[in-house]
Amino acid sequence: MVLKKVSSAHEMWSDLENLFHTNKDTKIIQIDNELCTITQGDYDMASYCTRIKSITNMLDNIDSSVPEKNIVIYTINGLHPKFENVATIICHGDHLPSFLKVRSMLMDQEQRLKTNCYTT
Repeated sequence: MVLKKVSSAHEMWSDLENLFHTNKDTKIIQIDNELCTITQGDYDMASYCTRIKSITNMLDNIDSSVPEKNIVIYTINGLHPKFENVATIICHGDHLPSFLKVRSMLMDQEQRLKTNCYTT
């Protein structure tokens, strides 16, 4: 950014607005790519879902809302393989449930897996 003498607050505001809008599309591409490629890895389900919600909120804040259906799809696509059975159930319903419903289903399954691990 080149510094220049600004004659008014309006001019300064316009310069800042232009700078923001210039970077906006680049930021959308970067954040959207992060969302599309997110994986659960070693995160517990609450942390994984919180991260997804945080990313979608960032996109909302820069006027690039993500349809809930896509959020559910990205959530399912990035799951650890041990959640394959619940992912299959979610995918084969008449319609995709909300993100909150998916989060609840996945957290229930995570708890069942933990409980079974301790009882076997």
